[in-house]
Parts: sequence; C-alpha cells; structure tokens
Amino acid sequence: MKEGNKLYVLDACVVLKWVLPPEEDVAKALVLKTDFRQGKIDLMVPEHLIVEACNTVARRMPDFLVSVFKKLNQILFTCPRHDDL
Repeated sequence: MKEGNKLYVLDACVVLKWVLPPEEDVAKALVLKTDFRQGKIDLMVPEHLIVEACNTVARRMPDFLVSVFKKLNQILFTCPRHDDL
C-alpha cells in the first residue's frame, strides 16, 4: 500500500459490477478499479469476497460463473486481504 493513498474496502456488489453486464452505479465501480490499477488508491478485500461474489453469480447467472471466478481472481490477486493486516 502506498503512503497517503486512500484505502477502500470492497464488497461483492462492487466487484461484480466490474465483470458483469452493466447495471446501476457501474461507472463509480469502474473508477475504483481504474484508480487502483493506476496506483491512485489502495484496495482491500474481505477474505470471503470471491466466494460471496461467485455465490451470487451461481444463483443469478450460473452460465457466467467460471468466467467471473477467473476474472475476479486476476483482478483481486494483488489486493491485500483483510486478514493479512
């Protein structure tokens, strides 16, 4: 984490906006993703975030489950987990 950066803790509904068809507030969620990739902010995720997100996708859009899981793992791999602090 960079000193002076704002730290945001993500939840499943935000990261699902990154990988699923557009829905409400997707622009705000994408700004967080872009700012993180550019090093402008720091992100932290709860340990269970990917499981929670995949559970939601499995119930609502099961055909997207594998692709969502892969995308989230790629995006969130560099985010520290809450339990790591």
